[in-house]
Amino acid sequence: MSTLGVLAPLRERILPEYERSRGISLDVIFNPTNVLADRVDAGERADVIIAISDMVRGLANNGILSMGSIRDLASTTVGLAKIAGSPDVTINSEQEFISCMLTARSVVFSQTGASGVFFRTLIERLGIAEQVLAKAKIIPQGLTAEHILTGEVEFAVQQMSELLAVSGVDVIGPFPAELNHTTIFTASAFAEQQDSEVIADFLEFITSNFARKSYLAGGLDVPGGVVGAGAV
Repeated sequence: MSTLGVLAPLRERILPEYERSRGISLDVIFNPTNVLADRVDAGERADVIIAISDMVRGLANNGILSMGSIRDLASTTVGLAKIAGSPDVTINSEQEFISCMLTARSVVFSQTGASGVFFRTLIERLGIAEQVLAKAKIIPQGLTAEHILTGEVEFAVQQMSELLAVSGVDVIGPFPAELNHTTIFTASAFAEQQDSEVIADFLEFITSNFARKSYLAGGLDVPGGVVGAGAV
């Protein structure tokens, strides 16, 4: 099980290399954070979960995940993307961000993703929720920037790593620092798998230097950096 925030580096680089090097095939489910939480709450289990840090540590405290297997993988912030080639937009300050949201023709965000939950709270705090929600497209899950490609919306809100996973849009950048939120993505084995050598090997691989470079290439930040600067 994995959140969408690390979809691109996992799907395009890390998991294929793990499968190739180990000679095994992985069955991976990608869902927004809140969907993963609902699935686990309903009793669904896997070998490993990758989700936001607070959720993972909460499940470990409840005995559902193995506390000793927890690994922080990467982090990202919330950002904004626009139609490719459309006029430049700056959101470097709170006022610029508010102006962009109020003048936008349309904006899309995810109802069940951590970024969408954060965005709704942010616009409410800024006092612009009524205006923004009146022209917003709220999707249940998925990559929001894909709805720019179809011409449905002008702007897309999501984690920076998720926006960068969609080719053909212009990523404006992260929200202003004073308005933003850093999300840490964390992996853990389910409690039933805490003694599995295979799972331990997998967790080591997704925190390896190769994996760290892959996260960086996917627009994420990694704790402690990487060793060497060679290509992934």
